Amino acid sequence: MKKTFFRSVYFFAAISVFAFTACDKDDDKQVIPEEPHNHEEELVTTVKFSFQDKNDSTAPAIVGQFKDLDGGGKNEPVYTGVTLAANKTYELTLSLLDESHDGHAHDLTHEIEEEADDHQFFYQSTPAGLIAVTPTDKDSKNMPIGLKADAVTQAAGSGKLKVVLKHQPGTKDGNITTGGTDIDIELPISVQ
Repeated sequence: MKKTFFRSVYFFAAISVFAFTACDKDDDKQVIPEEPHNHEEELVTTVKFSFQDKNDSTAPAIVGQFKDLDGGGKNEPVYTGVTLAANKTYELTLSLLDESHDGHAHDLTHEIEEEADDHQFFYQSTPAGLIAVTPTDKDSKNMPIGLKADAVTQAAGSGKLKVVLKHQPGTKDGNITTGGTDIDIELPISVQ
């Protein structure tokens, strides 16, 4: 009976030591909280291009569009090109949306306007003589933004208008190589 009693005491003592050291080890571990998700950059799923004839405000706007609802996923983006008249000046207005949430379109245009000192759109025509785009809106430092622009068509032809939105927090310098790229798309254009 003494042996059984002492074995029981040793057994409980061993369990107690093990339990206390296990608790001590857990107390020594540092709990590192998860970092909050950074939602500063929005997903741009839709870009709408509205071309309004500057000499005829009653003419209907010509609207083109880029749409990629899965944000670079397996589905290819869908482009709706535009047909513009040759040798005309249009007022180009861009609207950007995040339509990745079912039934909820989030307008990103206003956010870009609020952060205008950190954003700039760059435009490039292919071929070069098809259309010339010059931003008309400015940020607080008198640098171009590009949500609004004059778009001047040249001779008849077809090609693409490349649009790049750069995010340049604290580094905006009018250079397309500065900062991160938020969008890089090419709108099909026909000039007749």
